[in-house]
Amino acid sequence: MRLFAGNVLAFFLSWLLSRLFANLKAVQDTPGSGPQKVHPEKVSRMGGIAIVISLVFAGSVVNLKDLLLLILVSMPVVLIALYEDMFQKVRPSVRLSVSFCTALIFSLVFKVYISYVDIPIIDLVLKITFFGLAFTMFAVAGITNSFNIIDGLHGLASGTGIIILGFYSLTAYLVRDFVVFSISLLAVFALLGFILNNYPSGKILLGDNGAYFLGFLIATTSILLVYRNQGISPWYPLLCVAYPFTETIFSIYRRRFAKKKNAMDADFLHMHSLVFKRYVRNNAKTSPLFWTGSLLTCLLAFFFRSNTEVLIGLYLLCLVVYVVGYLRITRFKNKKVRLFRLK
Repeated sequence: MRLFAGNVLAFFLSWLLSRLFANLKAVQDTPGSGPQKVHPEKVSRMGGIAIVISLVFAGSVVNLKDLLLLILVSMPVVLIALYEDMFQKVRPSVRLSVSFCTALIFSLVFKVYISYVDIPIIDLVLKITFFGLAFTMFAVAGITNSFNIIDGLHGLASGTGIIILGFYSLTAYLVRDFVVFSISLLAVFALLGFILNNYPSGKILLGDNGAYFLGFLIATTSILLVYRNQGISPWYPLLCVAYPFTETIFSIYRRRFAKKKNAMDADFLHMHSLVFKRYVRNNAKTSPLFWTGSLLTCLLAFFFRSNTEVLIGLYLLCLVVYVVGYLRITRFKNKKVRLFRLK
């Protein structure tokens, strides 16, 4: 009964606060001030704060101390992202460094880190605490930043988060992990409350604060789900986050090696940006295409959640599909799209 009440509170409070922040026009985003700012008018970037506040109250109602502690641990990266939303003066390298530190704090507070990935040679290294912690920092920081990268269209990041956390809650329920089940489910309802104001009209945005919080929440919940419960492959959550993870890795390669630019520089060459600009040309209609892809990969991951070999094969397939699809899009000549070629 408490969990039901918490879900209802998370949904309505997130919806109410999102609507309030949108009407107050607090911490606004200016159209055209960045490569991914494709909305037509100024809009609030306080969506993430609405989600965080709703989860604090919902977690208190449920008496879910682990959720409240997880939110507290996330504060360094959330606050630095909020400062960026307000003043646009934080270098990407600083935000990344804070992400690493926040990931380390999580591992130390929750006493959990990535200690195996079901690949014998790598597992021998990860058994050494130092390397296990270092790998965890890279993984959590990477996923945290990946949701900021895909947060370029109405509902894209939040809708993807709903799908992933929905499958996490189902998986946790089946293995009777009440903590991960409750955290994931409450987060789903908080995101649903937010997305009603974000999609399709874009009355309010997640902002960097929301994108970083969502990414951090998904990354840490992934670790808790796998390393608290035997029988779940560590590749299960990786396949679930295949889209944002692959987008991040490919973006780093594209910027740093193919374009010879700083890997942290923002641009308009992400997959979702190109699909929007080249094919759909409608903000709201683009996100469902990527939701469908995430739903399919999460569904496959769920069915094979204990089979590492199959999960690795499926992720490699996703990687091939992404690269082939990206190359097909960028080879089409259109004056309105900056062409990108690997050769």
